[in-house]
Amino acid sequence: MNRKWFFLLLIFTLQITTVPKLVAQENAASIIKADFGHFVDVGLGLLKAQAHFDRNDWLYVGGALATTAVVSLADRSTKRFALHHQTKFNDRLFGIDNYAGNQYSLFLTVGIYGYGFFSGDKTIRRMGLRAYEAFVYAGFATTILKVLISRRRPYLGDDPYVFKPIELKNNDFLSLPSGHTTVAFAVSTALAKSREGFLWKSFWYGSAGLVAGARMYHNKHWFSDVFLAGVIGYSIADYIVTFDSKPGRASRLNIHPYLSLGQIGLRMKF
Repeated sequence: MNRKWFFLLLIFTLQITTVPKLVAQENAASIIKADFGHFVDVGLGLLKAQAHFDRNDWLYVGGALATTAVVSLADRSTKRFALHHQTKFNDRLFGIDNYAGNQYSLFLTVGIYGYGFFSGDKTIRRMGLRAYEAFVYAGFATTILKVLISRRRPYLGDDPYVFKPIELKNNDFLSLPSGHTTVAFAVSTALAKSREGFLWKSFWYGSAGLVAGARMYHNKHWFSDVFLAGVIGYSIADYIVTFDSKPGRASRLNIHPYLSLGQIGLRMKF
């Protein structure tokens, strides 16, 4: 069986065992409405966040970009190191990017949310929601940056400073930042910050670090690609996890059912 469908079947099996509990949830519709509103609010908050950057925020951004530039000086050497340490053990270890940082991370977030929703576990549901938000918004930000920067991937040459800005179709020039690494760090950070525990946090951050290493091991990304990606993924997820505690946070999305001329629908008001 295809790995993708096996993974989906596993998630469905875990969730279907909790379906009977959903019958007792009379507020299921209000939960979905509130969670969708939270998703939209987080997106709007991220869009508006730059307008409210203070000195420390700009120092953080500047520091991340400056460090990425400095780290790029080691791109060639880290590429050679990775390529010179190809072993069967490392092949298995760094095969993690086949299961993390891609669609499987999306399935994971949806699965966690679904389990929390159907079981009535509010904590798990919120964990899944924040992980899903991190996946979507970190992935969206990375895609925009990839297109704007359009850096050549390392498997095409040893020069890490070849760019072809605003490249929309050629995947060979979508290296910076690493999409797998951004998503892995975003989802892992959202999950790691959802509960306490050294082993819990170590597992998630460690798995994200392995994804970053895998992208270099497979010669798909430069060291600086995965460094910046890690910063982006962590930062966006940290914003999402702390979103509800931000001053003045209030829902700006209202959803109302309506019935007109025999039609039933929803109105969304921002």
